[in-house]
Amino acid sequence: MNEGEFAWFQADSGKLYVEELLSTGNFTPDQAQERAAADGTRLLPQGLNTSGAILLTITLNEETIGYLWFQRNNDTAFTFGFKIAEHAKGHGYCAMIRARKILREMGVKRVSLNVFGRHERTVKLYQKMGFNVVSYNMSTEL
Repeated sequence: MNEGEFAWFQADSGKLYVEELLSTGNFTPDQAQERAAADGTRLLPQGLNTSGAILLTITLNEETIGYLWFQRNNDTAFTFGFKIAEHAKGHGYCAMIRARKILREMGVKRVSLNVFGRHERTVKLYQKMGFNVVSYNMSTEL
């Protein structure tokens, strides 16, 4: 990922994170914006050059169709962001296969992630790739 792609990634991933926070029902729009901005600063304090950050641009026929964001800690990487453009759906599996190869070449042995429950298609993709459920975070309205 280059600086231009990083600027797009930062804006897009921040917007998506705000939408996810709002979908939980636990945040007002202002709170979600504040939380997303604070988390973005905390997780990527040096931007593209943040230690341990692995930021990949996904392309198809020279068109940028998405991104993957991993944070590495020793031989483990946590997936913080994964997006495929709507018109490129179906390419997520190939992107993750390629990313796993890149991570293995970097010495990563385990990849973890969190998926918001409303993303059933994404959960199925990860299960197809061998990810297992480690815990559930659930809530109900009273």
